Amino acid sequence: MDLKGRIPPLRHARYFLEYLVLRTLFALFGLLSLDNASAVGGYLGARIGPKLPISRRAVSNLKAAFPDWDNVEVFETVRSMWDHLGRMAGEYPHLRNFNFCDDDDRIEIIGSEYIDQLRDDGMSGIFFSAHLGNWELLPFAASKRGLPLVQVYRAANNPYVENLIKNFRSPIGSRNYPKSRRG
Repeated sequence: MDLKGRIPPLRHARYFLEYLVLRTLFALFGLLSLDNASAVGGYLGARIGPKLPISRRAVSNLKAAFPDWDNVEVFETVRSMWDHLGRMAGEYPHLRNFNFCDDDDRIEIIGSEYIDQLRDDGMSGIFFSAHLGNWELLPFAASKRGLPLVQVYRAANNPYVENLIKNFRSPIGSRNYPKSRRG
Protein backbone atom coordinates (compact mmCIF):
# COMPACT_ATOMS: atom_id res chain seq x y z
CA MET A 1 0.00 0.00 0.00
CA ASP A 2 1.73 3.14 -1.20
CA LEU A 3 0.29 6.14 0.61
CA LYS A 4 3.20 8.53 0.20
CA GLY A 5 2.14 11.81 -1.30
CA ARG A 6 -1.54 11.12 -0.65
CA ILE A 7 -1.58 11.42 3.13
CA PRO A 8 0.30 14.08 5.11
CA PRO A 9 3.28 12.56 7.01
CA LEU A 10 1.89 13.12 10.53
CA ARG A 11 -1.46 11.60 9.64
CA HIS A 12 0.33 8.74 7.90
CA ALA A 13 2.30 8.07 11.12
CA ARG A 14 -0.88 8.26 13.21
CA TYR A 15 -2.69 5.88 10.86
CA PHE A 16 0.16 3.40 11.03
CA LEU A 17 0.29 3.60 14.83
CA GLU A 18 -3.49 3.07 15.06
CA TYR A 19 -3.11 0.06 12.77
CA LEU A 20 -0.33 -1.44 14.89
CA VAL A 21 -2.35 -1.02 18.09
CA LEU A 22 -5.46 -2.57 16.52
CA ARG A 23 -3.51 -5.43 14.94
CA THR A 24 -1.85 -6.18 18.29
CA LEU A 25 -5.22 -6.12 20.06
CA PHE A 26 -6.74 -8.42 17.43
CA ALA A 27 -3.82 -10.84 17.87
CA LEU A 28 -4.27 -10.83 21.65
CA PHE A 29 -8.05 -11.20 21.35
CA GLY A 30 -7.46 -14.16 19.02
CA LEU A 31 -5.52 -15.93 21.79
CA LEU A 32 -8.46 -15.60 24.19
CA SER A 33 -11.71 -17.51 24.12
CA LEU A 34 -14.59 -15.70 22.43
CA ASP A 35 -16.26 -14.88 25.75
CA ASN A 36 -13.06 -13.58 27.32
CA ALA A 37 -12.10 -11.59 24.21
CA SER A 38 -15.53 -9.96 24.17
CA ALA A 39 -15.37 -9.18 27.90
CA VAL A 40 -11.84 -7.73 27.73
CA GLY A 41 -12.71 -5.74 24.61
CA GLY A 42 -15.80 -4.34 26.32
CA TYR A 43 -13.84 -3.46 29.44
CA LEU A 44 -11.13 -1.66 27.47
CA GLY A 45 -13.64 0.08 25.22
CA ALA A 46 -15.72 1.34 28.15
CA ARG A 47 -12.64 2.64 30.00
CA ILE A 48 -10.67 4.16 27.11
CA GLY A 49 -13.28 5.14 24.51
CA PRO A 50 -15.09 7.85 26.50
CA LYS A 51 -11.75 9.64 26.98
CA LEU A 52 -11.06 9.85 23.23
CA PRO A 53 -11.74 13.17 21.48
CA ILE A 54 -14.27 11.57 19.11
CA SER A 55 -16.53 10.92 22.11
CA ARG A 56 -17.27 14.64 22.29
CA ARG A 57 -19.17 14.26 19.02
CA ALA A 58 -21.24 11.42 20.47
CA VAL A 59 -22.02 13.52 23.57
CA SER A 60 -22.98 16.50 21.41
CA ASN A 61 -25.20 14.38 19.14
CA LEU A 62 -26.95 12.71 22.07
CA LYS A 63 -27.60 16.04 23.78
CA ALA A 64 -29.09 17.40 20.55
CA ALA A 65 -31.21 14.29 19.95
CA PHE A 66 -32.33 13.89 23.58
CA PRO A 67 -32.43 17.35 25.18
CA ASP A 68 -34.35 15.98 28.18
CA TRP A 69 -31.51 13.58 29.11
CA ASP A 70 -29.26 14.60 31.97
CA ASN A 71 -25.46 14.33 31.74
CA VAL A 72 -25.42 10.99 33.57
CA GLU A 73 -27.72 9.42 30.97
CA VAL A 74 -25.73 10.89 28.08
CA PHE A 75 -22.36 9.77 29.43
CA GLU A 76 -23.67 6.30 30.35
CA THR A 77 -24.92 5.89 26.77
CA VAL A 78 -21.52 6.91 25.41
CA ARG A 79 -19.80 4.50 27.80
CA SER A 80 -22.17 1.71 26.71
CA MET A 81 -21.46 2.51 23.06
CA TRP A 82 -17.73 2.11 23.67
CA ASP A 83 -18.31 -1.10 25.62
CA HIS A 84 -20.20 -2.45 22.60
CA LEU A 85 -17.52 -1.38 20.11
CA GLY A 86 -14.84 -2.91 22.33
CA ARG A 87 -16.76 -6.18 22.45
CA MET A 88 -17.02 -6.16 18.67
CA ALA A 89 -13.26 -5.63 18.41
CA GLY A 90 -12.73 -8.56 20.77
CA GLU A 91 -15.02 -10.76 18.68
CA TYR A 92 -13.47 -9.85 15.29
CA PRO A 93 -10.75 -12.53 15.37
CA HIS A 94 -13.43 -15.12 16.18
CA LEU A 95 -15.96 -14.23 13.44
CA ARG A 96 -15.13 -17.18 11.22
CA ASN A 97 -15.70 -19.58 14.12
CA PHE A 98 -19.32 -18.66 14.85
CA ASN A 99 -21.80 -21.46 14.13
CA PHE A 100 -24.63 -20.12 11.99
CA CYS A 101 -26.19 -23.31 10.67
CA ASP A 102 -26.80 -25.44 13.75
CA ASP A 103 -28.38 -24.74 17.10
CA ASP A 104 -26.15 -22.35 19.00
CA ASP A 105 -27.16 -20.71 22.25
CA ARG A 106 -24.99 -17.70 21.40
CA ILE A 107 -26.79 -16.73 18.18
CA GLU A 108 -30.44 -16.84 17.23
CA ILE A 109 -31.20 -16.32 13.56
CA ILE A 110 -34.83 -15.41 13.05
CA GLY A 111 -35.93 -15.71 9.45
CA SER A 112 -33.13 -17.97 8.18
CA GLU A 113 -35.71 -19.45 5.82
CA TYR A 114 -35.59 -16.15 3.90
CA ILE A 115 -31.83 -16.50 3.47
CA ASP A 116 -32.36 -20.05 2.19
CA GLN A 117 -35.19 -18.92 -0.11
CA LEU A 118 -33.01 -16.20 -1.63
CA ARG A 119 -30.21 -18.71 -2.10
CA ASP A 120 -32.48 -21.28 -3.76
CA ASP A 121 -34.79 -19.19 -5.97
CA GLY A 122 -32.13 -17.24 -7.88
CA MET A 123 -33.78 -13.92 -7.08
CA SER A 124 -31.94 -10.94 -5.68
CA GLY A 125 -32.60 -9.39 -2.30
CA ILE A 126 -31.38 -6.65 -0.02
CA PHE A 127 -30.39 -6.98 3.63
CA PHE A 128 -29.98 -3.94 5.84
CA SER A 129 -27.90 -4.26 8.96
CA ALA A 130 -28.12 -1.65 11.67
CA HIS A 131 -25.24 -1.07 14.03
CA LEU A 132 -26.93 -3.16 16.70
CA GLY A 133 -25.29 -6.18 18.26
CA ASN A 134 -22.45 -7.53 16.17
CA TRP A 135 -23.48 -6.28 12.75
CA GLU A 136 -20.66 -8.27 11.12
CA LEU A 137 -22.55 -11.51 11.83
CA LEU A 138 -25.29 -11.07 9.19
CA PRO A 139 -22.96 -11.39 6.17
CA PHE A 140 -21.14 -14.33 7.76
CA ALA A 141 -24.46 -16.08 8.50
CA ALA A 142 -25.74 -15.57 4.94
CA SER A 143 -22.44 -16.71 3.44
CA LYS A 144 -22.26 -19.84 5.63
CA ARG A 145 -25.75 -20.72 4.39
CA GLY A 146 -24.48 -20.50 0.78
CA LEU A 147 -25.93 -17.11 -0.21
CA PRO A 148 -23.61 -15.09 -2.46
CA LEU A 149 -23.31 -11.49 -1.29
CA VAL A 150 -22.40 -8.05 -2.50
CA GLN A 151 -21.78 -5.67 0.40
CA VAL A 152 -21.81 -1.88 0.34
CA TYR A 153 -20.19 -0.38 3.40
CA ARG A 154 -18.48 2.72 4.74
CA ALA A 155 -14.74 2.28 4.50
CA ALA A 156 -12.54 3.15 7.47
CA ASN A 157 -10.78 6.49 7.14
CA ASN A 158 -7.49 4.79 8.02
CA PRO A 159 -6.39 2.76 4.96
CA TYR A 160 -4.27 0.38 7.06
CA VAL A 161 -7.22 -0.38 9.34
CA GLU A 162 -9.45 -0.71 6.27
CA ASN A 163 -7.19 -3.45 4.88
CA LEU A 164 -7.06 -5.20 8.25
CA ILE A 165 -10.86 -5.26 8.47
CA LYS A 166 -11.11 -6.46 4.85
CA ASN A 167 -8.84 -9.35 5.80
CA PHE A 168 -11.19 -10.41 8.61
CA ARG A 169 -14.17 -10.16 6.27
CA SER A 170 -12.45 -12.10 3.46
CA PRO A 171 -13.74 -15.56 4.49
CA ILE A 172 -17.25 -14.38 3.62
CA GLY A 173 -16.31 -14.59 -0.05
CA SER A 174 -18.52 -11.64 -0.91
CA ARG A 175 -17.80 -8.76 -3.19
CA ASN A 176 -17.33 -5.63 -1.11
CA TYR A 177 -17.77 -2.09 -2.33
CA PRO A 178 -17.11 0.95 -0.16
CA LYS A 179 -19.83 3.54 -0.57
CA SER A 180 -18.72 6.53 -2.57
CA ARG A 181 -20.04 9.29 -4.77
CA ARG A 182 -19.75 6.87 -7.68
CA GLY A 183 -21.87 4.12 -6.15
